[in-house]
Amino acid sequence: MSAAFFSPNNTVIWEYRERPHPHFPIDESECLPYEPRLLGKYTEVGEWTRRYYAKVKPGAPVLAYVGIAHVLYKGHLNVEEVKIIEV
Repeated sequence: MSAAFFSPNNTVIWEYRERPHPHFPIDESECLPYEPRLLGKYTEVGEWTRRYYAKVKPGAPVLAYVGIAHVLYKGHLNVEEVKIIEV
């Protein structure tokens, strides 16, 4: 969905920075104001993420999207009219 779809007043970018253990809670210092023009900064998979997944043994439980920035939105979104984009 388009980055313009989200209201900056209800949205943050959670950077999900490297930490000793990937579990929560979220450190508020990792939550940045939502700026759609800056989203391109988060397109690369970082080294911490690569190391985390490389250590997971086959069949072991794994957290999804470790170290990947998230766009967090507070509220309801009507997605009925959102165009589906296939990559």
